[in-house]
Amino acid sequence: MEIHHPHHPTHKKKWTEYLLEFVMLFLAVFLGFLAENKREHIVNTRKEKYYMQSMVEDLQKDTATFRRIIQRSEVMVKNLDTMTQTLLSGVLNDSSIKQLYRLNLSTLSSNQTSLTDRTSTQLKNAGGLQLIRNSAVVKVLFDYWTAAIEIENNAGNYNELRQNAREKTYGIFSAKYYSATPDGNRFNKSSNPVLMNSDPFVLTELANRLNHLKNSYQFVYIPHLKSESAAAVQLIELIRKKYHLKE
Repeated sequence: MEIHHPHHPTHKKKWTEYLLEFVMLFLAVFLGFLAENKREHIVNTRKEKYYMQSMVEDLQKDTATFRRIIQRSEVMVKNLDTMTQTLLSGVLNDSSIKQLYRLNLSTLSSNQTSLTDRTSTQLKNAGGLQLIRNSAVVKVLFDYWTAAIEIENNAGNYNELRQNAREKTYGIFSAKYYSATPDGNRFNKSSNPVLMNSDPFVLTELANRLNHLKNSYQFVYIPHLKSESAAAVQLIELIRKKYHLKE
């Protein structure tokens, strides 16, 4: 009796068998592709949330920096105004000269802003910006970074105005009425200082420089700082809302 073996090497497969094998292979590749995409999506989502949490921490540090610099700048505006009015008054006595010596130290010290760029640097250098899928967050974030760069760039202009005014003081105030301390120079309150140069034209030039610096702080620098500080607070709230982050 002759026995038929359907799987004999010489047996020819039907087209349906080839189709079935193709479908099975396609499904295996497709499911593998879906699994890899799912895994990558999970990893990227975790990275995205990590970066956003880190960004919130940086923004919180920035808001603290803004509060400190704004408060210091507002004090400087008052001191600059006092120095300007005193120099322009034409009335210089022992009391007003002492006040000028005291204000000269703190009023013309450095007052630049340095914001936290830890997370922003990581995002930019590592291509992490592609991970941020929320378009609203991306837009506000870029606006914040743009304004921060502008503030830091403009800080150089304010520093130049400050340096120009400081240079002018070297021919007016004498260092012998100051004493060096670990924290910097300090005015000797018990001394009876005199101005090295009391020429009205020289004092008026210094007053003009101080007034220019005061106006720059009052009408440009401080408003920019307050606007960026408010933007930082809004950005924190937006990120927390979109990524469900706890306070």
